[in-house]
Amino acid sequence: MTAFDPKNTRMRWAVTQLRDKGRRLKRTEWPAPVVGELELSVMPETNAKRPLKKLELYGTPGTVRQSLLLPLFEPQIIAMDGAGLVLHGMQLASDDGSVYEHIQVWHCVPQSEL
Repeated sequence: MTAFDPKNTRMRWAVTQLRDKGRRLKRTEWPAPVVGELELSVMPETNAKRPLKKLELYGTPGTVRQSLLLPLFEPQIIAMDGAGLVLHGMQLASDDGSVYEHIQVWHCVPQSEL
């Protein structure tokens, strides 16, 4: 029996952002889902003076490895059912040369395996 190796386990997710720069969107305002692979990493050196978890959505294999959405920092699962899960975290945005953080919520629905 082969041991489970999360590095070799890949799954596609359809991710819908439920906020726009922190503002909660009505269901009719939700953007189309973006499909890719979720990857969680830890950034040991940060301006926050502590390690931060970072969740990114990358394009499917065979494409240029580029984040499809702004990263979600310190993600937490706030809801989960058979259809998917809802994640809450912080995103960084810039406006007129200044950087600020805002709350973001992702609705993530699993797609077929790669």
